[in-house]
Amino acid sequence: MKIESAQRRLLNRRTFLAALAATPLIANGCSDSSPPPAAKAIDEFMLQHRGDEIRCLYHDRHLGGDRPGCLAIVLLHGAGADATQWFDIGLVDAIDNADLGDSIRRVVAIAPNITNHGQAATMVTEALLPAIDPRFAPGHTSLSGISRGAGVAVEAGRASGVVSIGLHSPALRLTAPVTSVDWRCWIDCGDSDSLADEAHRLAGLFTDSGVDVTERRWPGGHDRAYWRRHLPAYLAFHIQSANRSMT
Repeated sequence: MKIESAQRRLLNRRTFLAALAATPLIANGCSDSSPPPAAKAIDEFMLQHRGDEIRCLYHDRHLGGDRPGCLAIVLLHGAGADATQWFDIGLVDAIDNADLGDSIRRVVAIAPNITNHGQAATMVTEALLPAIDPRFAPGHTSLSGISRGAGVAVEAGRASGVVSIGLHSPALRLTAPVTSVDWRCWIDCGDSDSLADEAHRLAGLFTDSGVDVTERRWPGGHDRAYWRRHLPAYLAFHIQSANRSMT
């Protein structure tokens, strides 16, 4: 069953179309040092992928100034949820209060609706990432996935030049080493989550594959209360990874 939130109820089609007409598309966002027009806390755009219409929610924090970096973080929800999962656990406040470091002046967090997790990686690589580039010109891209969304992050990360991936309570099992990747990886799981031991094994497999892995196990289960507590740490990891890639 899809989970509705207060934010989703506020995002009606008429409001979106009015905002779209009033706000021009931001192209080459990182090459323009002037701040963009005021944006809503949660905005959206639509994608087409293999005949399906994909709704993507996003939040854009733009500091302006002369720092060169722009980071897009693609956020992949778990099974039984939709893109609002990320906003329900506090995405807007977490982005707005994040320390962007010395190089990042803009962070765009984008959460697509996933209708089929088995085909979601191709949606990310074939439709979403190509659409992000002309819209936001990020320069750097990261992927984060909750539960089954973590599997999508790994698969899409193998086929794209991302700087980091985050796997949060990952519901996936890999049996072979990963090769030819140069992203950093974050893996965390609650200590009372039934997936905790598998998450630890996954961290070991990635480490043995030569991946730079940060592993965390905190108190908690497989639920939104756990992810809400640790969302700021997830975002900080991606921002730090992007800053490191610029030095």
